[in-house]
Amino acid sequence: MECGSYEWWLDQLEKDEARLKELEEKGIEGLSKYDVEIAAMGDAEMALDTAKRLKRNHIKCDKERIAEFEAKGIQQSLL
Repeated sequence: MECGSYEWWLDQLEKDEARLKELEEKGIEGLSKYDVEIAAMGDAEMALDTAKRLKRNHIKCDKERIAEFEAKGIQQSLL
């Protein structure tokens, strides 16, 4: 699967949605040590909020790219 292809974006959307679900279900326990200690300077709540906001942005971007392919006709993306 070529990076940036229609299929790639579909796969990315699936992964991003799964990660957001994991964060929502596990909460702070779903974060890495890096997320909390380095990226959020030890603030676990901030790290969780940031991770969820970023993942929601990724999902929005994924859906926008998929819509662009669909507006052009998916067949063109397969060439």
